[in-house]
Amino acid sequence: MRGNYEKQLKKCEEKLQEMRLTYIREHPGITNLLTKIGKYHYELGRYDEALVNYEERLRILKKIHAGDHINIAHAFNDAGWTLYILGRYDQARKYITESVSMCRRLFSEDNLIIAGYLNNLAAVHEKLGKYDEALVIYGESLGIRLKIHKGDNKEIADSLNNMGNVLELLERYDDALLNHQRSLEIRQRICFENHYDIACSLNNIGNAYRKKGLYKEALNYYQKSLEIRKKSCLEDGPDIANCLDNIGVVFENLKDYDQALKYKEESLEIRRKIYKAPHPMLAISLNNIGNTFKSYKIYDKALDYLEQSLHMMEKIYPENHQHIKIVKENINVVNELNNKQLGERGLLSTTWVVRVSNKQEGKQQMGRG
Repeated sequence: MRGNYEKQLKKCEEKLQEMRLTYIREHPGITNLLTKIGKYHYELGRYDEALVNYEERLRILKKIHAGDHINIAHAFNDAGWTLYILGRYDQARKYITESVSMCRRLFSEDNLIIAGYLNNLAAVHEKLGKYDEALVIYGESLGIRLKIHKGDNKEIADSLNNMGNVLELLERYDDALLNHQRSLEIRQRICFENHYDIACSLNNIGNAYRKKGLYKEALNYYQKSLEIRKKSCLEDGPDIANCLDNIGVVFENLKDYDQALKYKEESLEIRRKIYKAPHPMLAISLNNIGNTFKSYKIYDKALDYLEQSLHMMEKIYPENHQHIKIVKENINVVNELNNKQLGERGLLSTTWVVRVSNKQEGKQQMGRG
């Protein structure tokens, strides 16, 4: 798969160079090639390169078309979604909001294009920690899809899956599980056996079971998901990394810390190949490894990883974001435990960090599907 993308990318880049010599820069053929080149870079995990091509395409389309045009709306969405993947959520929201607004000006009725772009906008709100807003927008997208599609459909399954993710973040775990199970049932009826979408549903059911404290059930679903993803995804792709990290989290819940570290470190290794720091997924990996070292009572390593995570989070999110609060709480827990351990050895310093009031020993993990 990767080799074919590289081959097609090379052909498109050569063709683009020819067209730049032949036509003016605002030629529609150039925008078509920029779209393809951006797509191949995206599929190969080279998101920065994809964004460069998508943004050049957008600039050219704005010069070609006066006012609103469906191709401009598509270009806003593609660039916005790439910004989302890169963790640049405020910019992503701006681009995708413009895409939705333009489509609504262009079309007299809601349609599947609008439903798809609403879905993407909801995903951005989800990453920004605006879970109630995300749930409303996901619901709007699902409502459009249910009106248009009759019977089982991939897009309906996608909406149910995405709503399940947000319901989980809102701690409505039974509702989340119900949505993920409905999504899985549709996907099993319409997809082939080892389809990527089935792996996603299995992973997300695992997330819901983990949040409910049913760790063995969660591990079973995560392992099924990983098995499918190894057959259907790029070996060093983000989906494999996400699943490995989730398995590591549940092994920690089961107090098997060796296995937890093994899976989490493998996930971090893949993510470092994919993403440039600072990136949310790198910060999540660092947080989760720090928590495992905390469980091992190796507090110096735990603090090292957690502080790296916090430093990265503070570059990505606004200061009151939930993820920053979680990592700060984790750091304070480790400091309290380290403080206690030193005190038991008669080595406690009289000065220390401010503690979180009424904080009980514990940790918060971040897992994704």
